[in-house]
Amino acid sequence: MRESKLRNKTIRLVLQIYALVLAASLLLIFIFVVRPLMEDVLERYTEQNTYILDEVDSSLDSVAEYANFIAYSEDFLDKLDAYLANPLDAVVRYALETKLYNAKTIKQEVQSVAVEVEGYDIVSSILKLKAEEENLMQSQWYEKIRDSSYSGGFSKGITVQEGGHNIRLIAYTKSYHFKNRKFTLTVFTRYNDLLGRINRYYRSNFDKQYWVTTDGTALFEEEQKEVDELCALFDKEEGWPRRNLNGVLWQDGLLNASYRSVSYIPSSYLLDRIRENIVITVSMAVVLLIGTLVIVIYAVNRITNPLHSMTEAMEGVVSDNFETKLPVDSDDEIGYLSETFNSMGEKLQEYFKQLVKKMEKEQEMKFGLLISQIDPHFVCNTLNTIKYLAMQKRTDDVQKVASALSNILRDRLRVKNFQIYDTVQQEVDTIRQYLAIQEYRYGGEIRLECQIDEDVKECRIPKNMMQPLVENALFHGLADEDDGTVKGIIRIQVRKQGDGLSMVVADNGAGISPEQVEKLLSNEYGASEQKKGHGIGIANIVERLEILYGDLAEFRIRSELEKGTEMEILIWGKSD
Repeated sequence: MRESKLRNKTIRLVLQIYALVLAASLLLIFIFVVRPLMEDVLERYTEQNTYILDEVDSSLDSVAEYANFIAYSEDFLDKLDAYLANPLDAVVRYALETKLYNAKTIKQEVQSVAVEVEGYDIVSSILKLKAEEENLMQSQWYEKIRDSSYSGGFSKGITVQEGGHNIRLIAYTKSYHFKNRKFTLTVFTRYNDLLGRINRYYRSNFDKQYWVTTDGTALFEEEQKEVDELCALFDKEEGWPRRNLNGVLWQDGLLNASYRSVSYIPSSYLLDRIRENIVITVSMAVVLLIGTLVIVIYAVNRITNPLHSMTEAMEGVVSDNFETKLPVDSDDEIGYLSETFNSMGEKLQEYFKQLVKKMEKEQEMKFGLLISQIDPHFVCNTLNTIKYLAMQKRTDDVQKVASALSNILRDRLRVKNFQIYDTVQQEVDTIRQYLAIQEYRYGGEIRLECQIDEDVKECRIPKNMMQPLVENALFHGLADEDDGTVKGIIRIQVRKQGDGLSMVVADNGAGISPEQVEKLLSNEYGASEQKKGHGIGIANIVERLEILYGDLAEFRIRSELEKGTEMEILIWGKSD
């Protein structure tokens, strides 16, 4: 069964349309589903970031409040006043250091507390400050706060060694006034203890998070490279938050400190939050499209299959298969076309049947006309022979010749009933009648030799096929041109040859030249030559063979001058 080009073409067009629809659907899903969901998730992350910043602000504010608590406590101020009165007294200094140490223990995340009175040395809690802490209190940041009035702030982070571990510290420093003397209080806080819980919460929601100062440098120096690499992913001219294909970057400041939070989430984090919704939405869209596609393809098949069947049926009609019928299972245009096609097929079938019958009738009539041709000279001459015999009162001979002529005429007239075939035996009997007449007419000695195989005597062959060859043998081979007598031998041989039948008529007469043989086989002799030869002619035989057998029959002539001629009819078609 040949594929339906119309169906394939339609399905390809439908698939192209659905590909466009799918692309448009995905675009619409992105615009109306993915983007709003992304914005919603982004807003939630922004809210989360704001919440965390508030928590950090609260923690840092507690450090500032803690510093104020120490600076304004009466016991501290008493100890500070005693120290100012006698700064060289070791007991007084120790009492102030003890106070600072006791104050340090109040807040768990405090590493150390130091106070510097203008014009005096720095006094810290009992434990000596680390070198990094001392360096910080000699930095420009510290001097700037110390030299200002009633100002405070948080420092950059520092890392100190303690017990074999690195401890991150941030310092809060603020200047105060007491009895017209300014002093600066510094609280060193362990970063991880103060903001560790919040930072862990930060990291659990964001992929990366760092703290930077107002100038963009990392809070801790060792993080500077990571901060630079992260910020390099985004356009510096954009506002906050900054977004691109990599992800989203926030940078927000704190209320109570000069720190800024740099937090980042990759796009995959956002997609993970909305993945389930996207999968559900896209799946529903794809299922809907596939479902409608199946329905459309089914509809296409329903529409194109009848057309495809009609095409195959038409090809069958072209191949002469007029019995092809199409099912009429709809009342639409296709059903009407199917019904019309069936009706057309029936009419064509009937028309061609009639046409075939007409052609067969015409062929039979043409064939009948060909085999019913009787040379009027033969009839006339035979009647003259009968008249001559009657005048000599040879009544027996008259009866024989008249009976032979009657049999020949009766045999020819049978073609009117389209009895166009005779058995081999009937054909030979007719030839015997014909030769009997010719012997009375021309005299002489004509000997007929028949070699008919027993298994072919009842084979049916076209009527009057060998008699014209016998006639040609008489008048072209055996007739004496001087005295008009006919003398010689005519041999008829009929036998099976392979799957066909061979009929040979031969004589031992004058023979035919090769040029004449070529003319006979090429049908170059016209009607005048046929009349001159007193016979229907070879052309008649060849034409009848063509009508009945086409390429399944062959006519051959073999001849040699002064030795005779042999004409053979080979029929490879059915002869039974």
